[in-house]
Amino acid sequence: MQVIDSLLTNASADLTRTLMGALLLLLIPTLFFFIARARSAQRAGKTLPLRSIPALDTLPEALGRAAESDRPVHISLGTGAVGDVSTVESLAGLLLLDRLAQKAATYDAHPIVTTADAALMLAAQDRLRGAYARQGVPAGYDSSRVRLVAPDRGAYAAGVTDILNHEPLSGNVMLGAFGDEYLLMGEASVRNGLPLVAGAADPNVLSLVYSTTKEPLLGEEIFAAAAYVGRLPAHVGSLLAQDWMRILLVLVIIAGVVVSSVS
Repeated sequence: MQVIDSLLTNASADLTRTLMGALLLLLIPTLFFFIARARSAQRAGKTLPLRSIPALDTLPEALGRAAESDRPVHISLGTGAVGDVSTVESLAGLLLLDRLAQKAATYDAHPIVTTADAALMLAAQDRLRGAYARQGVPAGYDSSRVRLVAPDRGAYAAGVTDILNHEPLSGNVMLGAFGDEYLLMGEASVRNGLPLVAGAADPNVLSLVYSTTKEPLLGEEIFAAAAYVGRLPAHVGSLLAQDWMRILLVLVIIAGVVVSSVS
């Protein structure tokens, strides 16, 4: 009996590896297909539709509001750093900054960016400078707009809260690595009536994000934020390929469950 159980277990493991390998092989042509479609749509002056993420739909409106009111948007890259376990989340915030900075340069709406890490601050300054240069307005770049508040999480939250309380802002965007200190900044944004777009990947922080904004960015959505705002063909194609592969994976799982239950 143990031999039969062992054979069945090995067969199941082999089947799982085979299916995962097949899905990975299928991902490559699917990815190229959607990238090609996205580029074709771009040449025609169109964009391929992506599934709606309400929080990201409000970002262009926030920048437009900043330009009209001459009040900047605050962008927080979180309390993470570059080079530790929070690097991926910090880079997600940095990529979103890059896309927002290009739109801000177009609208003449200069954001205020805060970080808790010196390396991340330098990277943010480079992104902001590059965005203004690409839009043909290098003189619009102001390095003082990117601020290193404090490396300590609590001190960073206190510094950002002071900015939210006392500087005239039109909105608040918080995307990166956060801990419990997020609540201090999120509450300050709500208290001052600032439209808030926020997201986190840490499950322990998601409840805090959800309590301060109606449309939070949950989990993997923070890594798609830059693609939604920038709409580059490679990024749009990648998101569409992932969505279709996710649907296929769910169908494979359901089919496997049905086959197992029948047999």
